[in-house]
Amino acid sequence: MTNSPFGSFFDDPFRGFDLLSGRVFGGEAWPPARPGVQRVDVGRLLSEQGRELLVRAVRNAGERGAPDLDTLDILTAAAQGDPARALLRSAGADPDALTEAIDEALPGTPGSPPTTFTPSAKRALLDAQRISNALGSSYIGPEHLVLALAANPDAASARLLASQGVTADDLRTALAGERRRGAA
Repeated sequence: MTNSPFGSFFDDPFRGFDLLSGRVFGGEAWPPARPGVQRVDVGRLLSEQGRELLVRAVRNAGERGAPDLDTLDILTAAAQGDPARALLRSAGADPDALTEAIDEALPGTPGSPPTTFTPSAKRALLDAQRISNALGSSYIGPEHLVLALAANPDAASARLLASQGVTADDLRTALAGERRRGAA
């Protein structure tokens, strides 16, 4: 072992560069490790009313024998109970007509409740979490779920709402109005 400040002849000549570059690029070793997949436990963030809405959606999907929970199942559940039903109505939707249209579009025979989500329903849940954050909420409630159902124009729920003339902007405006009335 040598006392030279340059280290031994057999030391890694790039060790100092690795340490320096690690400090420069955020303190990680070089090359930086690939970030892992970030998982969000949406269930943990659901309010009691949000959870009830999703339980109702799963029950409805089971009643029609659906293999997966879809955005239309969530929309049906939203149209069946307040506060989501009231939000839909104040945005210009007819909750009863929505339920009828969904029942016609998704006939089926009773089966067991689904245990999986369609990709569209997964996206709606993640969108609900993002909407909740954007509105400064620490939870995901029915209002966030309803906004998420209208936010993705490719989702069947958004197309059905649009057929009634209701957009995500209409729902956001209706929600802001409800919050103002609630604060007064």
